[in-house]
Amino acid sequence: MVSRHTIRPPGEPDRLYCRYLLCKAFDAFREVTLGELSNIPVDKPHLVTNYVRDFQRVVVDRHPHKYRHDKEWGDQFRNREAYSQSYPDVRVIERSSINLYPYFEAVRTPSVEELRSRVAPTDAVTSLLIDGGVPPHEISLALAYEEVCGGGCFQEIYRLRPLWALYLAATNLESHPLTLSSLLGDQELPKGIGYRPFSRRIDSTNDEQKLPPAPIPPGGTMLVPLALLLAPIENALGEILSAQSAYIPTGQRQDFAHEDLTTAYAGTALIGPAVWPRAIRIAGSVVTSEQPIHEFDLSNLYTIGRSWEAGSCPHIFAVGEQIRYLGEIFSLTPSLRQRERFIVPDGIGKLVVAELEAETTIVEQVLINEEKVRSRVNLECGEFIELGVQPGDIVELTGYYIPERFALPDPWFRNIVVYEFMQGHKRW
Repeated sequence: MVSRHTIRPPGEPDRLYCRYLLCKAFDAFREVTLGELSNIPVDKPHLVTNYVRDFQRVVVDRHPHKYRHDKEWGDQFRNREAYSQSYPDVRVIERSSINLYPYFEAVRTPSVEELRSRVAPTDAVTSLLIDGGVPPHEISLALAYEEVCGGGCFQEIYRLRPLWALYLAATNLESHPLTLSSLLGDQELPKGIGYRPFSRRIDSTNDEQKLPPAPIPPGGTMLVPLALLLAPIENALGEILSAQSAYIPTGQRQDFAHEDLTTAYAGTALIGPAVWPRAIRIAGSVVTSEQPIHEFDLSNLYTIGRSWEAGSCPHIFAVGEQIRYLGEIFSLTPSLRQRERFIVPDGIGKLVVAELEAETTIVEQVLINEEKVRSRVNLECGEFIELGVQPGDIVELTGYYIPERFALPDPWFRNIVVYEFMQGHKRW
């Protein structure tokens, strides 16, 4: 607008503050769909019931759990060799060799029959996608890795499509109640599940949807369900423009962020009906006024995410021309002093020990070729140390980690934090 010299003085001030709210956490989406709004980060929320919410309720009622982790556990194998015997056509390679999945060592596309028997009974989204004829590579990936925490095994998981619920949030900026008469916009009404890429939405029709005549009090917010989106199978790395966090009664941390999700655009899909608003009509005593709403844009929205803060092993990386993920260290048992030994491979000039989760790592001692180079380093989440090395050096690390609370390993979360750290370290 500045470069084109098209900035204009505002007309009448906005009476509503309108923004798009994307609910990333399934349990938060479930709460909203069932009318439980106490954890939604807006004041005095009023939820609209429309055909989008009706479809969302079908998904919630069909899902057998209050939560959804975007993954399901697959089979465990004794080791890599046992995995290769079961899947001889799948190549097992070094970590960091699979783009976007540096934590994993093998990847394959499961069959429809496999998804139907192994995943669909516990995941409504997968079940709906299978019933809708969606190809299996757009539903799930099977990813395998060496699980070193605890007893150790070669573990496979099914990575599932994350489900995102989209809402319009319109807050009354006036000092008196406002009655909103209707929502103007386009609507998509597909048959069945209506799976389609976000970039190729189906033909829509102009529509005016009546809104409940209940007045919205000053500072109150109307929530209108707009769509259900399926995020990319790979991690959608958004840019956080601003964020605030709070702990909710379940003990989870809820993050409310202004986020740019442009990178997710190509891999995002839609299911079910959708509404794309253009304006809200506000009823007045004499005339009805209209307030425009900016077009939905993945680069400019607010998101709600939830997570359990629980750690599971620090991580080590090797840096040469590229950064490589080597794996976890001190992984046997929390709070138990352990020793790790590495021989530096060719082309590596630096090792990085990083704490990427909600825990504390204590590196008691670092020896390089039996010479002490570091001692008693405490690393909290997001902190790391770099060690200058040469190929052939023998590096010994002694230490342990202390998690904030116990939790089962979450390999997909580890993949996300490892990938994000590697991308960030390239820039640093």
